[in-house]
Amino acid sequence: MLFFIPIIAFSILGGWAIAFFAFDHTNIGLCIGLSAAFAVAIFLLVALGFVLMIHFMGVGAKEGGKPCYSNRMRKKLSFLMDCAIQIFNVRIHKEGFEDLPTDEPFLVIANHRSNIDPVVLERLLRKFKLAFIAKDSLFRAPLIGKVLTKTGFLKLDRADLGSGFEIVKYAQSYLDIGISIGVFPEGTRGPSDTEMLPFKSGCFLIATKMRKPIVVTTLKGTHDINKWRFIKNHHIKAKVLKIYRYEDYKDMSVSALSEEIRNIMLADLQKR
Repeated sequence: MLFFIPIIAFSILGGWAIAFFAFDHTNIGLCIGLSAAFAVAIFLLVALGFVLMIHFMGVGAKEGGKPCYSNRMRKKLSFLMDCAIQIFNVRIHKEGFEDLPTDEPFLVIANHRSNIDPVVLERLLRKFKLAFIAKDSLFRAPLIGKVLTKTGFLKLDRADLGSGFEIVKYAQSYLDIGISIGVFPEGTRGPSDTEMLPFKSGCFLIATKMRKPIVVTTLKGTHDINKWRFIKNHHIKAKVLKIYRYEDYKDMSVSALSEEIRNIMLADLQKR
């Protein structure tokens, strides 16, 4: 809500000033009406400017082709995500993120309960080069889809088996040049805060084939944001549960590693 306060205050004062100096300042109803109209006009201008900014960020993005990470576009996308965090009054409480590997890229995984989950992770991992694996429907979304394409996010079509192999290949090429990968192994949003859907274990191939660390995290409290509550504060707890180095999982099968990590995350989510 704090994000809107300066805009609301300026709109009300501006409308009141116009009514006071240009019209009958003794007509309280007119002053209130013009203040409201001025506020609506300012809001629409701000919204239009925001939409145009997103549009021009995505201009030139094309369907298909090899994903290409852009640090410049990542910074622009980070600005949009910061706006989302302010609009929804998100307060992030983090634990364990100071222990993340700084000597090599990694695969970071988290539970998925809300559309704002990647926004929170992006905020926490701002100092790292990072690209997410996202479902293909996000890339078809108006405006933002082209921005994700230009940023270098990896598009996964769950209905196309070949898409999964392509994702692994592209993600490994990212890791090879120092770009970490973010993924939600459930594949879609889970049913509740204390439950998790079965993992798509194939995503762990990205790390195991490259022998890279796997950062296991959980996000708590993001479910309320799905209800579009702008006024209340949303407190999100983000926690790094464990960091697997290659030596920790080299003798494990992908399915066994996936199941162990899911159990660790589920146990943390079910804690009171």
